[in-house]
Amino acid sequence: MDKILLTARYVEGDLSESEFDEFEDIIKHDKELQEYLEHYKIINRSLDMQLMGALMSSTSEKATKSLSIKQHERTKEVSNIARVFIIGTFIALAVVVGVFFFSLSHNHYEQFKVSDDEMIATFRKSPYKDLNEAATHVSNGEYYEAKQIIEKLYLKNPDNNELANHYAAILMANNCLETSKEVLYPVLNGTDASLKYEAAYMIALSFLKEGNRTACKQWLTMIPLNSERYAQANHLLSKLIADV
Repeated sequence: MDKILLTARYVEGDLSESEFDEFEDIIKHDKELQEYLEHYKIINRSLDMQLMGALMSSTSEKATKSLSIKQHERTKEVSNIARVFIIGTFIALAVVVGVFFFSLSHNHYEQFKVSDDEMIATFRKSPYKDLNEAATHVSNGEYYEAKQIIEKLYLKNPDNNELANHYAAILMANNCLETSKEVLYPVLNGTDASLKYEAAYMIALSFLKEGNRTACKQWLTMIPLNSERYAQANHLLSKLIADV
């Protein structure tokens, strides 16, 4: 909502000089803010045209050279009400659009996430015996219990990138999205390409689950053709592009 109200204040000239400059700087790189501004201007122009038509009609009927003070005040009042209506309409539109895209993002995440079967299979292949127990918890839908086990292992072995990816996967299942990204970022500096691009794919998924489709697409484009996740990443990317 902050971006929506900020856009409305920008168009209506209600921002301070510093706020105006900050808005002008941010909107150069913020596609979501650019879309809000365009939607607001369209609604604003449409209502202004309707108001102008109504005022011209009223002036013609009365055949007067100028509006009386009462007419002027009434026009001002109507204009203020119209501005409130624009903001309300704009907010409602943004909410509807936001809910729509959040629903799409959720559906895409469920389709492309690291599945329980994948986690169970990779956990059971790990040399850490405790991960077998974690795999059993995942198979029972007990993600928190699995997280507790893997978390202890990870804290003892923070430089093990494969374990970091396992930990990040179970963190995402527990909706610990920021923590999962913090765990994954160091993996990107590793030498094992398969682990690096697995981490990049999961970072993309974490942004998708948050509803940040722009960041998700950026991370998906970083996954190269020869990586194991390329097909899934490319398929997800095509869906996100098609949604726009």
